[in-house]
Amino acid sequence: MNAMTIKNLFLFLYALFLTSRLSNAGISISVGLLCIVLIYVYIKRLKKFILPDTTFLILYVIFFCSLLLSAVLSGDSKSIHETIKYLYWTFPFWVVYVSEKQNFSITSWGYGVSLSLFMLSLCAVYQWISFPLGTRISGTFTNPNGFAGVLETSLPMAVALYWAYGKENQRYIRYILIGIITLSALVLLATQSRGGIAGAVIGGVVVFLLRYQNRIHLGLSRWKCIAGVLIFIGVVGGVSFLGLSTFHRSYDNERMLLIESSYAMWKDHPIYGVGFSNWKEQYQAQYISPMAKEPNLPMPHNNIAFFFSTTGVIGGLGYGIFTVGLLVLLLRKSIKHPDNVYYQAALWSFIAITVHGLVDSGITNKGNMQLLSFCLGIAFASEDNENIIT
Repeated sequence: MNAMTIKNLFLFLYALFLTSRLSNAGISISVGLLCIVLIYVYIKRLKKFILPDTTFLILYVIFFCSLLLSAVLSGDSKSIHETIKYLYWTFPFWVVYVSEKQNFSITSWGYGVSLSLFMLSLCAVYQWISFPLGTRISGTFTNPNGFAGVLETSLPMAVALYWAYGKENQRYIRYILIGIITLSALVLLATQSRGGIAGAVIGGVVVFLLRYQNRIHLGLSRWKCIAGVLIFIGVVGGVSFLGLSTFHRSYDNERMLLIESSYAMWKDHPIYGVGFSNWKEQYQAQYISPMAKEPNLPMPHNNIAFFFSTTGVIGGLGYGIFTVGLLVLLLRKSIKHPDNVYYQAALWSFIAITVHGLVDSGITNKGNMQLLSFCLGIAFASEDNENIIT
């Protein structure tokens, strides 16, 4: 086997373990071996490193420099350490970007993500059969929202693989992918994660509308577009109907109390917040509402509230600039490159996890941030290679 084949094998394993979260050792070993191969390729072939998109780099630097500045000004060594660790969670972006810029191989990461989704879905189906009807499905994860975060971020990558194979007329592979995508979407509904489902649907609608706008370039028929619209209407209608009963939570009012507590933290610490790692401690010490029924929550279940309360106006504005800027950038890339399904997948994943982050952990969750970084790495590495399937 040559170096590129070995690289693709390790990338497949990395995608499999990173998506499934079945083994932390598997993640560490596969990414370690992948890095060794990439270093060998760069040294052996004297490859020139090409930086990612300049606008993305600016947004990336603004976001993490604002978080680090806030942590340093707070003087809290624990927050500095946690901020650096949070920065490390974006490492998948750099590994995948460098890997795919050398040799763009959608079968490696695409098959890894798809196989992982299939395994996770089978586990979820077993739970659905075994548990009482109406039980929220969590798969191999500790809670349904965590499971939903993985599904909503990974599904667009499997869809991108399906779209890419559409250009090659790989009928049987497309049929298999349709089965995996459909099963994973049903499992996402079974998690009953309102933020996860809403994010996936909203992201999907946005991407579908972009593809509809560019249907002449993509070769989509009008009837396919109409069928897609009807499917999305059916999903949204079904979710809305279920939301009247199934998706109602006894703790809904608790979320507003958490935002109020976070706002109080920010008012008392407006510049650099209470510290990136101190939200739970400060919440329990002096900011918990007398009406709160969940005193041990580690976060406010809202990314905007989290970043402003923990990193102040410095980190909060950095998060806002990064989020809005990246959304605009991915939209522009998707419009400028209508045949590039990987930018569309990244846009879908980013919208999904951002919407979910309005009611849950979003990108402050390690798995979500790593998977989003993985997807963004693929997208920005694909710009000159979107039509290649190896």
